[in-house]
Amino acid sequence: MALRQAAVLIGLIAVAIAGSGHVSAQSSAAPASGPSASVAAPADSTAAVATAPSSSDEGLITGFVQRSGTRFVVQSADGDPDSCQTFYFAGANAYYIGMRSADPSLRPQVLEILDSAQQLGLTVLRVWAFNDGPTQDHALQRYPGQYDEGTWQGYDFAMNEASKRGIRLVLVFANYWANYGGVDQYNQWSFQAGVGTCNADSECRDEFYTDPMAAQYYRDHVSTVLNRRNTINGRLYREDPTIFGYNLMNEPRSQNELFIIQRVTTDALALPYNISYNQGNDLQQWIEDMAGYVKSIDPIHLLTIGSEGFAGNYTPMYLYANPGAWGSLLGVDFVRNHMIPGIDYATMHVYVDQWYCVAEGADEEGQLSFLLDWLEAHQQAAEEDLMMPVVLEEFGSKLDARVGQYKTAYDSCLASAERGGGCAGVMFWDLTHKAFEAIDPWLDGVLRYGGGYSNWLPADDSARSEIFNLVTNYSSSVARINKDSAGTGTCVWAPPPKMGLGCKNLDMKLQLGGLPWTCLQGEPTGLNWCNAADAANVYKDPPEAWLSTDGRDLPYNTVEMLILGNLTNNGSTPINLKGAWIIIPYSMNVQTEYEGVWQRITDPNEYFTVYCWAIQGGGLYDLCQDGTDVSFTNFTWPMGTKYDRGVNISFTADIMLQPGGSLSGAGGSEGSAVMISFKDATHAFRMDVSDTGIDGATSCPEDPEIASWPPGPPPAPIPCSQGKTANRGCPQLQWYFDKQPSSAANSVSTSSITQAGRKLFQEDPILADPPVTWANPMPVPGNPANVTTTANKDVFSVSTPPVSATSVGFQLNKQQIITATLTASGNPRSSAAVSKTQGTAVGSDTPHPDAQGGGSKVIGNEVWLVMTYLPTGFSSPQYMVVGSNASLNGAPTQVFGVVELDINATNVQFFAESPFPNMQLTLTNLKVTDPVALSTGTATLPADTIDVYSPCILPPGQNDAVFNVSLPAGTNDVLDTTLCSPGGYDQVLRVYNNGKLVARTDQPGQAIVYNISSLPITGGSVYYFVVNGASGDPYGNYRAHPGLRFKWQSGRAFNGKYDAAPMDTALFVRSENGQLLKGCDREAYVGCNTWDLMDKSRYPSERPEIESRMDAMVQAGWKVGRTWGFSLGTGTSDGGALGETVADPSSTLETAPGVYNEAVWESLDFVLDEASKRNLSLIIPIEDYWLSIDRYINWSDTATEKNDFYIDWTIRNLYKDHLTVYTSRINSINGKRYSEDPAVYAWDLINEPRCTGCGWALQAWVEEMAVFMKAIDPNHMVGIGGEGFYGTTCDRVYLNPGAGQRRTGISSSPWASQEGQDFLSNNVVPDVDFATVHIWMDNWLGYADFSTCILCDPNFDYTYGGDVWKEKLDYTVTWLNAHIEDATRLGKPTLIEEFGKAVKAAKIFEGGVPNAPEKGETVASNDSIRNIFFQTIYGLISESAQANGPAQGSNFWNLYTPNIADDDPFKVTLDDTSTMAIVKAHQQNMSAVADRAGTCPSTTQAQESIAQASSHGVSTAAPFVAADEALAPTAV
Repeated sequence: MALRQAAVLIGLIAVAIAGSGHVSAQSSAAPASGPSASVAAPADSTAAVATAPSSSDEGLITGFVQRSGTRFVVQSADGDPDSCQTFYFAGANAYYIGMRSADPSLRPQVLEILDSAQQLGLTVLRVWAFNDGPTQDHALQRYPGQYDEGTWQGYDFAMNEASKRGIRLVLVFANYWANYGGVDQYNQWSFQAGVGTCNADSECRDEFYTDPMAAQYYRDHVSTVLNRRNTINGRLYREDPTIFGYNLMNEPRSQNELFIIQRVTTDALALPYNISYNQGNDLQQWIEDMAGYVKSIDPIHLLTIGSEGFAGNYTPMYLYANPGAWGSLLGVDFVRNHMIPGIDYATMHVYVDQWYCVAEGADEEGQLSFLLDWLEAHQQAAEEDLMMPVVLEEFGSKLDARVGQYKTAYDSCLASAERGGGCAGVMFWDLTHKAFEAIDPWLDGVLRYGGGYSNWLPADDSARSEIFNLVTNYSSSVARINKDSAGTGTCVWAPPPKMGLGCKNLDMKLQLGGLPWTCLQGEPTGLNWCNAADAANVYKDPPEAWLSTDGRDLPYNTVEMLILGNLTNNGSTPINLKGAWIIIPYSMNVQTEYEGVWQRITDPNEYFTVYCWAIQGGGLYDLCQDGTDVSFTNFTWPMGTKYDRGVNISFTADIMLQPGGSLSGAGGSEGSAVMISFKDATHAFRMDVSDTGIDGATSCPEDPEIASWPPGPPPAPIPCSQGKTANRGCPQLQWYFDKQPSSAANSVSTSSITQAGRKLFQEDPILADPPVTWANPMPVPGNPANVTTTANKDVFSVSTPPVSATSVGFQLNKQQIITATLTASGNPRSSAAVSKTQGTAVGSDTPHPDAQGGGSKVIGNEVWLVMTYLPTGFSSPQYMVVGSNASLNGAPTQVFGVVELDINATNVQFFAESPFPNMQLTLTNLKVTDPVALSTGTATLPADTIDVYSPCILPPGQNDAVFNVSLPAGTNDVLDTTLCSPGGYDQVLRVYNNGKLVARTDQPGQAIVYNISSLPITGGSVYYFVVNGASGDPYGNYRAHPGLRFKWQSGRAFNGKYDAAPMDTALFVRSENGQLLKGCDREAYVGCNTWDLMDKSRYPSERPEIESRMDAMVQAGWKVGRTWGFSLGTGTSDGGALGETVADPSSTLETAPGVYNEAVWESLDFVLDEASKRNLSLIIPIEDYWLSIDRYINWSDTATEKNDFYIDWTIRNLYKDHLTVYTSRINSINGKRYSEDPAVYAWDLINEPRCTGCGWALQAWVEEMAVFMKAIDPNHMVGIGGEGFYGTTCDRVYLNPGAGQRRTGISSSPWASQEGQDFLSNNVVPDVDFATVHIWMDNWLGYADFSTCILCDPNFDYTYGGDVWKEKLDYTVTWLNAHIEDATRLGKPTLIEEFGKAVKAAKIFEGGVPNAPEKGETVASNDSIRNIFFQTIYGLISESAQANGPAQGSNFWNLYTPNIADDDPFKVTLDDTSTMAIVKAHQQNMSAVADRAGTCPSTTQAQESIAQASSHGVSTAAPFVAADEALAPTAV
C-alpha cells in the first residue's frame, strides 16, 4: 500500500499551511479508546484544519454563475454591477483531480491537467466530491462521518489551482455506480447499522432511495462538503464561486418500481405479450428531498441532478429520442425529474457506442442521427417544458468514431448558443494525463480492458489533434458570444409565448385519449368499457377509461390515439379557419407486441393511418376530405428555439365559425366526440405512452393575437435584493450576503469575496435558516421515521490500543514489508438473515460501462491491518489500509502489505479494523521487515507471506506482493518481468538482492515504466521482487489483473512450470498474423464434432465404434475433430425431451478437488493415442458451461450459483489446478505429455461460457485463464469456446438472436447480449489464439422449417411466406459474415466450431422442448434443407479462406456411426451421401488453401532447450541499467 510522495513536493504542503496556528480543538494524538474516535468530523469540518487560511482572493474566481431562464449568466467583465453576460462554456470531466491531489507526488500531473484544460479554453470541470469506503485509494469518507484530512486537502489544492486558472468545478456528491463507493457503500453502511436490508448487492441497489439511514448518511456527507473550509484560501465551499454547481448524484437510476407483466389473450392464435412500466416515484421523491436539503444549506450555487436524461412516460413526446425501450424503464424522466423546485439546470449524458445497440446504430450515419435526435430533444424539452439551461455533461466515444460525434455535439450546442438557446455547456469524458494512457488500451480498434474515452495533451495522433481543434473552436466561439452579450438586458430572460403565432379568439378545448389494446379482438372480454355490441358509437362518446384526466395518464398499450374536444370562436366576429393550423405534439415512437422492441418513426405519414371523424359546427365536414390537410410534421417555430413534432391539422378550405360557434366531433355530447384519430392499421404496434402533450403551436393568420413577432417580454422578475428567481441573474447576490450577520458569537470572519467593487463577507457558521427564495420553494424535509438527528456511524470496529510504529522499528522514507496476525470474532449481520419481501420488480437490460459487479466472494469475517499517521502540519490522522484477509470463525489470519511513507509524519500507529460493528479484534505478531535485510538473509518473513506465483494474478483485493526468485548455484539466466496491468493499480516494482536495490520501475526523475527487461539472475542467490500498489482501485474500472509475469530469456520454465519455450513449431499449429500455420505450412481444415469419444472409450466394448468413427474421419479427409475433455460419467441419454446426458458423479474425470478417476484418464489416453495413429488432431474443451462446471460450485463454500464459476476465488484456483493436472498428464499408452502431444490441436477453455448479467467477470476470467493456459502449455493454441454473442460491442448487439426478429417461444428480451459474452472483447485478449463461432439457428430461432400462414408470427419477417427455414438461412448468413468481418478486425483466425441443422427426429416432438414446432409447423424430414445450410456455411468459409481471410476451419455437429443417436436431430453420418458430397467439396477447397505457402518461424526451435538454458551466461544478455542504491532510512 503506497504513499509515494516525492521529497521535493513536501514544500508544497509547507507553503500551503505556513504562517498560522491551529484552529482545531482536537488532539493530535489518538485517544485511548481507539483510532475510530479520533476522526469524527463535525458538521463544519473546519475543525479538522490545522491552519488559518489566507485572507486574500487575489487571482481567484470571484463571480458566481447564476441562472436566468434558459441561460447561465455572470457579471459582465467590465464590472458593471447591473450588467450580465451569458456563460456558455466548454468543459470536461476530470473526476479524479481531488483524490489524486491527495498524493503530493501526483500533484504535478493534476497541474498539467489543469493547464491543459486552460489551454483548450475549458472553463468548467466535473469532479467527484466523494470517494467512499475504507479500502478506496485515498478514501475521502472512510465510514459515515469519518474523513481523511489528507484527501480533503487534495480537494482544497485542486479547487484552489483550478480557480487560479479561471476554471470552475461541478462537484458530484455521490455515485449511482459502485465505483468509488457509490450507493452500494451507503447501503452497506446502513445494513451494518441494522437499518437497511441491502448489503451492497447491485440487485437491491435502489433500496437506497427509500432507506432512511442511507439518506441520513448522504445528507451528512452533503453537509460536510458544503461546510468544508479550504485550507489554502480559507473559503467555505458553499461560498466559493470556483464551484459552478453541484450534482446530487452521478447518473441516478431506480428500478425498484420496474414491473413486467405478461398478458395472455383469449385468442388461441394470438401470442402472449409483455407490458412494462416504471413510475420512478422513489427516485422522484428522493430528488425532491435532497434538492431541498442542499438548498437549505447553500442557496447560492447552481444545483442539478447529474442525470443521464432518459425520457420517461411522464412526457412521452420525447420517447423517440431514447436509445431503446430500456431507456424509459430506468425510473428516470428527464422533464419530470428536473421540474423539481431547487433544480436549476438540466443535464444529459450520452454514450452512443454503449446505448444505441440496434441495427440503425451499426454505422456512423445511424449513430450520428441518434445523437442529433438526443441533443435536439433535450434542448427542446429544456427550453419548452423546463425553461432552464441544459448541459451535455458527459459524452464520449471510441477514438475511431470520436471526431464525428464531437463535431455533432459541438455544432448542435454552438447553434443553440448563437441563437441564445438553452444548450449551455458541453463537457466531454474525459480529460486525463498522458501518464494514464497505459490504462486506456486499444488493440486494433477494439476496447480491451475498459475506458477508451480519454483525451490528453499533447495530442499524439491525428484523431485527438482534430478533436482538440473542435474543442478549442467551440470554446473560443462561445467566449465571443459571451463577451458580445454583455448588457443589462442579459440579466433577465423572457420565456417565448406558448401559443405560437397565437389565435386570439379561437379557444382550443382539446383532450387526448386512446383505444386500449384490451379492446381488440382476442383480448380479455367483459371489461365495462369494451362493449363490442356498441362499437359503432364508441367514437361518438368514448368511455372515461379511454381518456386522459390530467394530460399525463393515457391508457397503456394504446393502439389508436384519439383527439377529442372542440374549437370554439369566443370572439364577436366570424372566423374563417382557412390558412390556420394546429400542431398537436406526438412522440414518433411505437412499441411492438413484444417487450423491448420500439421503433423510431422517421416518417409517420408512411406509417400511421389518420382517420377524420365527421365534424359539426355550421356544417358537417369530413376533415380529411373537405378542405383540411391532416399530416405529421416536424415544424420549427419562427424564433427557431422550439420544435413541434406531431399531427398538423391545416385548414385549406373555407370553414367559417360564427361567434360562439364551434367545431367538434359529431354524434356525442359537446366536446366529447373524437375529431381525429391515428393508428397503425394492422394493430401490430402499440403506442405505450401516458401522454402526448397537448400544448402545440397554432396559427390563425386572419386573427393574430400579437401584431409583431417576437412579442415583448413579460413583467420583470422580482428585484435581486429579494432573492433568486428562475428568470433573473443576480450577480451581486445581495439577497444572500446582505442578510448574513457582520459578526456573530463564536464565529470568525475568515475570508471575503470582492465583487462589483465591494466585499461580501462570509461568516461561519451560516445562519440556521438561510434565505431560500427560489421559485416554488421546497420545504426542508424532516428526519424520516426511525432515524435520529445524529445517524448511527458505528458501522465498523477497531482493535485497541493501537500499536506504535516505533515499537516495531518502522521507518520513514523507506520501503518496508508489514506483516501481522489478526483475528476477528463476532457475528456480523448477514444478508441471508434479513427478511425481504419478494417483489415483481426486475432488472434492466441496459448496457453501461460502469455496471460491473464486485470482486471475489470471501468467507469469514473481513479484517484489515490499518496504519494511521499524522503528517507535519495536520491535526487529524491520515489512513492507509496495509493489507486484508478473512478470519474464519475468529481464527488467526496472516495479513501483509508493502508500505513506503515518504513524508514527514509522527504518531504512526497500526490497528486491526473490520467493516462490521461489534467485532472483537486482536492484532499480534506485528512485524516490519526491510527488503534490503531480507535480501541479505538477516531478516525473514512469516510463513505464507511470500506469494505463490501465478502469472498475472494476485488474490482478490491484494495489490501488493513479494516474490522470491532464485536459480541453483552455477546456473545463470536473464529474466524479463512485466506488470500485467500497466498503471492500473498505481503499482511499482522493486527488486532486491544481496542488500541492494538492483532494479525498479520508478526511477527518480523518470516516467514510471511497467516492466524490467533483461535482469541478470545469478544462481545461488535469492532475488526479492516487491510490488507496492494502491489499495482499492485508483481508477474505478476493471484494469486487467494486478500481478506479474516472469519469463526466462533462455526458455526455461519459470518455477519449472510457466512460460517455457515452445517445442518444435513443425509439430504444432500456431496462430500468427491472422493465419493458422504449422511449421512453414498454411493450415486450413474441415472437421466435425464427435463429442463422446472419451466417455464411450471408458467401456472396452465401445472402443471399436470409436476406432470406426476415427477411420471414417480419415476416409473423409477430415483432419480435426472436436471432443469433450470432461467426462459425463455415462455418455448415455437421459431419455428426456432434450436428450441430455446425465453425469454419474462417481464416474466423472475429477470426482473431488484434485482427485481423479484413472479409468477415465485412460479413456482419454486411448482417444489421443488412436488419433495420433491416424494423424488426426482434436480440439478439446476442458469444461462445459451446461454439463460440467456445477461440481465446482458444490466444492466451494463461497459459491452459490453458476455465475460464481467465473468470480469465486476458490473455484478459479481449483480450475487452474485442474488445467495444470490436465496439461501435465502423461499418456499411459504412448508416454506423451498432453502439453507436448500434437494430437491435441487446440484447447477450448470452456464450451459455450455464459455469465448472465456479469460480462465483466467473464472477460476477467478469460484474460486470467488464457494467460495461465499459455503459460503452462506454450505449444498448443488456446481458444475460448464461445458461441460469439455480442455484449459490450454495442454496434453489433443487434445481430444477436433475441435482439430483433423472433420466433414463437423465444424470449422477447435481448437474452444473448446478457449472457456475458462479447465476441470482440473476449477474443482480442492477446493469449487467445483464435476466435470461435457457433451457429444454432434452430435452437435460437425455433425448430420449425415450415409454417402455415395462419400461424405466422406477425412480428417475424416472413419474407418467404411459410418457409421459415429461409428466414433462418438469411440469419445464418448475416451472423457468419459479421463474425468473419470482426475476426478480420481482430487479426486472428476464426474457427466455426459448432454448427448444425435439425432434421426430423423423435427428440423434437417429445416433452415440450423449447422452440419445438407447434401444431401446423414441421421440420424437414430429409437432408435437403440441411444441405442448403451446410453448403451456404461452407461457401462463406471457403470464400474467406481463399481470400486469406480469418475463417480457416470448421466442425459440423455431430458425426455419429449409423444406427446410433437416432433421436438427435443434428445427427450426421457418412451414409448421408448428399451431405457428405457437400462436405467433400468443401474439404477440397480448404485443402487448396492449405497447400499455399506459409510463413516460416524465425527458427524451427523457438528458443534453446532447457538443457542449453542451464548453462546460459549473463554475458549474452541485453544491457541492463541498475537501479539507484536503496534510500537512506529516517527514524520515526
